[in-house]
Amino acid sequence: MINFVVYENEETYRDKYFSIIDKFIGKSKLAYEVIEIKEAKEKSKLEKITGSEIYIISAEVLGGLDLAREVRERGDWDAPIIVITTHDDLRNYAYQQELLILGFISKHFNRNNNSSVNCYC
Repeated sequence: MINFVVYENEETYRDKYFSIIDKFIGKSKLAYEVIEIKEAKEKSKLEKITGSEIYIISAEVLGGLDLAREVRERGDWDAPIIVITTHDDLRNYAYQQELLILGFISKHFNRNNNSSVNCYC
């Protein structure tokens, strides 16, 4: 089972992530679940997860990068972590903290004309 952990407090972005996950993974008929976390106090949901995780974390949510650090500190170096942020400067901070982030995606894009998303992978 693949578990997508989405740590985002803005409903518009969460819905977009869910749609993308469903579009790409749903067609493959792989078993997957999306775990939705809107704020730090909901991180206890992670204790019940079995299987593999892929983290999609908003750096704007309080403790977003702290969640990435917690994942690594508990010894999980295999789970991909994707940070989505409006603060491109956090990329350097995360690399300095040796969090082994898979990629950074900027929220600075125009959804109306489908412009490209800046991805620093």
